[in-house]
Amino acid sequence: SLNAARDRTPNVAWISGALSVAHALVGHKDSAVVLANRAYALQDDKLDGPMWIINRARVQLLVGNRKEAMDDLELVLSIPSGMSGGHLDLDAAWDPIRNDPRYKQIREKAFPPPKKSGSAHRVVRRRLRPGSRAT
Repeated sequence: SLNAARDRTPNVAWISGALSVAHALVGHKDSAVVLANRAYALQDDKLDGPMWIINRARVQLLVGNRKEAMDDLELVLSIPSGMSGGHLDLDAAWDPIRNDPRYKQIREKAFPPPKKSGSAHRVVRRRLRPGSRAT
């Protein structure tokens, strides 16, 4: 079990992270948050750090802490994390806050919609004569 694994190897981030989600899903709010914070604290590099912030945000959302979840989401989107607008749009974990004005503001700040140009751009193709080179 994960609890036994944590007892054997207490300083492994993924075990605390997995347990945090399990605790959140069964309604153990306080221990879920403690475990999510522990998973983040145990990570030791900048590559994995964002993943544990995302995990913590998900746990916060699962236990009903919307503000804390959005604080973490805002943090992870302000650093190089690999999180994209597509991830946010497709991941059902964010459904509970998707219509929240703060969520919309965070998402738009991190991933602004493409700017529309006033005129349509045409692709101009130039015919090359035999023996000539494209420039």
